[in-house]
Amino acid sequence: MGSAFESAIDQFADEYVNVYPVSFPEDPGKVIHDALWGTQHLKPYEVAVLNTPLLQRLRGIKQTAFSYLIFPSATHSRFEHTLGVLYQSNQLLTALCKTPKYQKILKDKIDLVRMAALLHDCGHGPFSHSTEEIYNFFPDMQSLIGPGGKHEGWNAHELLSYYIVKSAPFKNFFKKVLKQYNISIDIDLAADLIVGGVTNPLLKFVQDIINGPFDSDKIDYIFRDGHFSGLPLQIDLDRLWYSVQIADIKRPAKKTLKMLIMSINGMVPLEQILFSKMVLFTSLYQHHKVRACDCMLKAIIGYAKRNDQKIGKRDLSKTTNFLWLTDGRIYAEADLRKKNDPLHKLIHDLKFRRLLKRALIISKTTVKDGSSKDLFEYSTLKRFCNESYAKDPELRKLAKKIWEDAGRPCRLEQIWVDLPKTPPTGTADDTYINKGTFRKPDYVTLKDVFRVDDWAHNYVEHNWRGHVFCFDDKNVRKKVAISAQKILEEEFNVKFNNSAIKLCKI
Repeated sequence: MGSAFESAIDQFADEYVNVYPVSFPEDPGKVIHDALWGTQHLKPYEVAVLNTPLLQRLRGIKQTAFSYLIFPSATHSRFEHTLGVLYQSNQLLTALCKTPKYQKILKDKIDLVRMAALLHDCGHGPFSHSTEEIYNFFPDMQSLIGPGGKHEGWNAHELLSYYIVKSAPFKNFFKKVLKQYNISIDIDLAADLIVGGVTNPLLKFVQDIINGPFDSDKIDYIFRDGHFSGLPLQIDLDRLWYSVQIADIKRPAKKTLKMLIMSINGMVPLEQILFSKMVLFTSLYQHHKVRACDCMLKAIIGYAKRNDQKIGKRDLSKTTNFLWLTDGRIYAEADLRKKNDPLHKLIHDLKFRRLLKRALIISKTTVKDGSSKDLFEYSTLKRFCNESYAKDPELRKLAKKIWEDAGRPCRLEQIWVDLPKTPPTGTADDTYINKGTFRKPDYVTLKDVFRVDDWAHNYVEHNWRGHVFCFDDKNVRKKVAISAQKILEEEFNVKFNNSAIKLCKI
């Protein structure tokens, strides 16, 4: 399987990088203006990489998938985010280099970090994390990142970026760039930075800039997604840059790691990062209409797979085939099909915002008092909300039960049980704070000074929402609501109160 997967990656990388002539800008570089961060300068060899179809394709992939259908200004792309991560990586590097003792160890790492920032999202497929939620559980992907896999626990899109950057076609292209500009960048190490897989304990701090507790990726997407969705979020960046340090952390029974940490003065921006992530998840990424769109995308991909049909001339039963598509290419498939083709309607319903509607809400506020002390302690519900659990097949079985109990009032593709994963809270045990001074440090974990796990658990418990979605017809929604309450009460051993249906505004 591994060789077939890598062969497919090679084919993609060859088409999107290697078969095109290398662009060698003669000028000193390029100045790019961004609505969020302002102006930044890219070096000529960075422009050469940025000009490849591999990165230019990111212009056609929306950063927050279907959020623009609910938050109209959230139309920013992965390309914009990539430039933002480059900018914030440079800001972190600049802040660290203001400390003389860090300048020497960072001197030969700056180009490496900037290149990793440029390439970190090159493996995203159409609609960003919405398709990742689908192919994440494909057999070819699970054999790599699932239990016992070679890259167990890795994020799916990061693994794709990793394999693209390490592919022979990309390396062939990159060697030409290095030779042209007489520079040296370890592209294998750049790939390791992307997935957080650096094995050298003395380079953990370099990885942390790209993939860490307060990395450049988080800083950009929190500001960018919040700004363009109209949910302004604040992180005291001046304080963050002032407080960032590099330290040798000795951990019990583990190697000493040279890590990126915060002084005690940087506690506020760390708390702001955590809070902002939670707000984005509950208000934007897991907004019920956004989740309805995600379910509609699953219906499109699922129908194509079950009926051996291709989208964009690609068989979407293989993870690597998603790389060849953009958002627009999936939408365009509808126009290539007759109006009575089910895929035509499924795609157009999504494109033109004929969305599924709520029939039942599953949350702490819709569960009857006394039926549970903690919503997520239901063993069945808890496993559905586990990111590593391949839940979709079982949720489709539940949807089918509801559909049949309701008298099959619409197409099965128009009924979904959606239980999104709980928002990630970060690694409080791996985020370190210096309680002492610069000369006499005293390192403790973030968890030691702020009970982030308890706070995050309570926040998630009170704000998480699961839903049953169905076709937008009042009579259909009534039937589905009654059946959904009955089936899910049996499945989860829970009783819903009146608000579970009432809040759906049926």
